[in-house]
Amino acid sequence: MNVKHRRSGKNHFSVHEELVLGELKATIFLHQVEDRAMPCWCYVTEGFRRYKHREIAFTLVRKPDEKVEDYPKEPLEVLCKLYSDAKDGWKVTVGHVTPLEGEGMLGFAGVAFLDTQGAGGLAMIGLLAEELKCIEAFGAQRMFSLLGKAERFFPAPYWTERGRPSRGSLKEMESSVLHTVKRIHESGFSVFREAGRVVMRARLGYDSNAALRRIADPPRDQPLALLTEMHPDCDGALKWDPGLIIPSASVAPGSKGARICGSFAVLRPNQAEDSARILEDGYVLAMTAPNWERMREALMGKKDLVLPTCELGWTEQEDQWPARSWRRRMMVKAGESEEQMLTKIEPRLLAGLLGNIEQEVLDVFQGDWSIGELRVMVEIESKQMPRYQLERKGALEDMSMRRLAEQLQKIPGPFVKETISFMLEFDIGVRRGKGTAASQ
Repeated sequence: MNVKHRRSGKNHFSVHEELVLGELKATIFLHQVEDRAMPCWCYVTEGFRRYKHREIAFTLVRKPDEKVEDYPKEPLEVLCKLYSDAKDGWKVTVGHVTPLEGEGMLGFAGVAFLDTQGAGGLAMIGLLAEELKCIEAFGAQRMFSLLGKAERFFPAPYWTERGRPSRGSLKEMESSVLHTVKRIHESGFSVFREAGRVVMRARLGYDSNAALRRIADPPRDQPLALLTEMHPDCDGALKWDPGLIIPSASVAPGSKGARICGSFAVLRPNQAEDSARILEDGYVLAMTAPNWERMREALMGKKDLVLPTCELGWTEQEDQWPARSWRRRMMVKAGESEEQMLTKIEPRLLAGLLGNIEQEVLDVFQGDWSIGELRVMVEIESKQMPRYQLERKGALEDMSMRRLAEQLQKIPGPFVKETISFMLEFDIGVRRGKGTAASQ
């Protein structure tokens, strides 16, 4: 790691660290949070853009006894790992949350990414273990609004302060109405109120596709909740408070709160009448049976829709990479090459099968934040359904493993000339967004 120091004047400090030779640099300089006596280091990258990835800034509050030259190195390790993931094609963007392996970083169990408010980059912030649990259960937007409420900063503070208390409590959140409703994580949807109407926006791409597969055929009268993200046009956000009856919201400085975003949208089908109302820090959309069918058709067909109390619109997604990630490897049985196996099955049929298996793995682990290794052993005999055997290492959940086994049995078997066997290995959640690790 090549380090170059540059200083000028009593209150000026900057360090340039070359993290990946000729590719990735980071500059560390002094920063003061506006309107606060809060001196910070700010780590800013240069190099992510070559992989069509936003540059990242990490702002860390300095402790009173820390010298300016004693900036922690752990954030640099996380930035290096994120860069390695970007090279592999795995990206993070606004709203993504990344649990960290091992001891984490500076006492934080994970990081999240916010917009840098016009600067074109990403602001990385630290998250405590309890906050990660809250996000896993109730979505990231609720946690972001709680962080913003605690620091009186909209939409959420872009800085990280070591030693701060958790801004969320899983026990308190279990009193939320969301605890009793089926929840769809990382939906690719946002929801806000504008001019007396509730508006849902969905991003075309993987996240919304995964959500739609989960709501394709729900029980006819069962409500479900889309855990939503903040739309970039919103200038306010509903706030959650376990003891609050009257809804409240925070707004951006100087704004009128014209578009107030929610942390979720509960869809209630087959009601006596249409309505849209605020509940906690989200919106409840009740629809009559005919209008629910119209909404369901618009969701499945990815079409815009206007109903009496709400509307749905679609926008292009910033990136098409899934929020849950892995690295896949395929190995054929011992003593046989992949070329030999392809004499027994058409390549297009094998590619289709691999794609179906990969899709099922992603669907199952999309809402499961556990991290580990998964092995899928596959054997296919002529005119027989594939046989699957699953093995795991790490903390992959039992429920997810059982669900995956059930889903794999539904995949139709391709025609094979002779029996083939192969194994797929997946590193669940360790290549990007949801499992980037700090180097130990």
